[in-house]
Amino acid sequence: MSRRRLAFGAAAGLGSVISAALAVASLGGPAPALATQVNGNLFAGDTASFDGGTVGSWTALTSGIGLSNETASTQAGAGALAVTSSVSQGADGYVASGAPGSGTATPAAAGDTYSASAWVEAASASRSVAAVLVFYNSAGGAISAAYGQGLSDTTSSWSRLPTVTGLAPQGTTSVALAVDFWQLAAGETHYVDTASLAVGGGGAAAVAGPLHTQGNQIYSSSGPIVFRGIHRDGTENIPANFPSDTEIGAIHSWGANFVRVPLSESLWVNTCSRSHPSNDTSYPSKVDSEVNSITSRHMVALLDLHESVMSQCGSQGLQPMADAKFAPSFWGAVASRYAKNPLVAFDLYNEPHDISDSVWLNGGSVSYNGVTFQAVGMRSLYNKVRSYAPSSLVFVNGNNWATRPAVTPVSGTNIVNGAHYYTCPTAAPPSCTTPNPYDPSPGLSNWLTVSRTAPVMVTEFGWPSKSDGTYNANVIAYAESHGWGWDAFAWDGTTSGTFDMLADTGPYYEPAPSGMPVLNGLAAN
Repeated sequence: MSRRRLAFGAAAGLGSVISAALAVASLGGPAPALATQVNGNLFAGDTASFDGGTVGSWTALTSGIGLSNETASTQAGAGALAVTSSVSQGADGYVASGAPGSGTATPAAAGDTYSASAWVEAASASRSVAAVLVFYNSAGGAISAAYGQGLSDTTSSWSRLPTVTGLAPQGTTSVALAVDFWQLAAGETHYVDTASLAVGGGGAAAVAGPLHTQGNQIYSSSGPIVFRGIHRDGTENIPANFPSDTEIGAIHSWGANFVRVPLSESLWVNTCSRSHPSNDTSYPSKVDSEVNSITSRHMVALLDLHESVMSQCGSQGLQPMADAKFAPSFWGAVASRYAKNPLVAFDLYNEPHDISDSVWLNGGSVSYNGVTFQAVGMRSLYNKVRSYAPSSLVFVNGNNWATRPAVTPVSGTNIVNGAHYYTCPTAAPPSCTTPNPYDPSPGLSNWLTVSRTAPVMVTEFGWPSKSDGTYNANVIAYAESHGWGWDAFAWDGTTSGTFDMLADTGPYYEPAPSGMPVLNGLAAN
């Protein structure tokens, strides 16, 4: 996916400070909703509605762009903002609300989450358009920006831009909503109307242990709790990619109270031989550091047996089920190590697949990719964890890649059912031909019956395009509507992965469009 420089122009004080991590994509589906509004719309008067006959605090950040009040075509009310270009063919045009030195600035506070949108229409030619949040310091310099998912405006109707969400970094004193029109030609006019900016919370409420389940809910020592978090990918890889404490702090600043930590069986226990060991003796201490970084911030760390082997000295991977030879030893070591930390939970095995429900529960012989091995069942793994951690939360993923409950569940206490669902597990449309790819309900509805009597959490979901947040927004909305927790995939310390949610990996950790509904959902609770 291409990257492009967000060149607002020297007059706006941005210069080369900000780099947009994503190209705008014109993709379908509903726009993610605005964050919970603490103070309603932070825009007022013509900055929001243009009904008073002026352009409010809006200004052009690109030379050759003229602004005026429009009354003939409006999305609502009596006026709109007309954006007219005299730039050469192919240039981008930026307009913004209250950029420093050009209008009334909108005050903003570091650590808060801001979400904004506007409506757009084309007078003659359709162009790609996106909303951008820009954060400024007290000197009027741009600190960072969050670049939203785009769409193509049309001449036939008004379109609402997908919500852009960003986290105000340290030093922020004001925020502006900018609208970026791509590849304009001279003489074109585009309209903007009904602009809105909302502020949500910042940081996560502390989770207090011990944790337990009752009925279909999870409880902390303070009462019922819903986990909302992020899957920090990479710690299961060989070599493992561990987050820094600063990175975990950024996840906490997003508003997460839960981090899923995928682990490697082969790095923790020796799955090969004495002369050729697979394990890394420093691996447990590195996991210790990540767990301490998470739980010291009063978030829950979910330790997940993510990748395992099917044979001695075999390659680790997403196998059909955990192996009977090494997985019990893994859980004996891990559960005993963290049993006394009330904010550590255990996820028995990631995404069992291509096995019967009987093998899922009780174990048995499994043949997969030319290898036959003895799998261990979820019941045995649960009992192994319980022998060391009698009261910790235990997450049990369903069968068929965790998309459905097994016929016979694991019986025990403090169990949470883990559901995963990807309508497009490898590529976004048009390569993904799943019917209604933005709709998660066909898969998640498999868990409705279970969720009436036992806790369910969507412990993994994501979208294979950083420029589209529609699916993630819909999964979060579905989970929230049923009182389920959720954990989004993936945050891995890079911006290069197919499912990555970040536009930058520090120091600002602003979201890509796919991560914006995640940040929005975390900040709203």
